[in-house]
Amino acid sequence: MMPQFQHLRPEHPCKAWRAASLCALSLLLCLALCLQACRVTEAHLDVASEAAAKQEKAEPYSKAPGEMLDSIALLGEPPAEGSPLFAYDESMYREGLELRATPRGEQAVRDTDMRNYSAMFSEAFG
Repeated sequence: MMPQFQHLRPEHPCKAWRAASLCALSLLLCLALCLQACRVTEAHLDVASEAAAKQEKAEPYSKAPGEMLDSIALLGEPPAEGSPLFAYDESMYREGLELRATPRGEQAVRDTDMRNYSAMFSEAFG
C-alpha cells in the first residue's frame, strides 16, 4: 500500500465502527427532533383553528346597530363615595392628571393620534 493513503485505512476497526454508530445515532436523533417539531407545530395549528372557530361563534357586544354597551355589566358598579376604593380611585385619577404635563404624558397623547399612523413607525422602519 502507498504511504500517502495509509491514513485513510483505520488502524482500529472498532474506532471506525464507533464513529459510524455515533453518526447513525446522531442522524436518528435529528430525525426524531424534526418529527417532534412537526407534531408540536400541528398541535399549535389545531389550537389556533379551535380558537378561530370559537371567535367566529362569539356573540357581538351589541345586538342592534347603535345600541350602547352596558359598562356597568362589563366593569361593575363604581366604588361608593367615602370608601377606601373611592379614595384610591381619586388618587389614581389625580396621579394621571399630574402625568399629563410630563414628557411621558405628551408621548401618550402622540401615541393616540392615528391620523399620522405612518410617522409612528417611520423611525423603526427607516
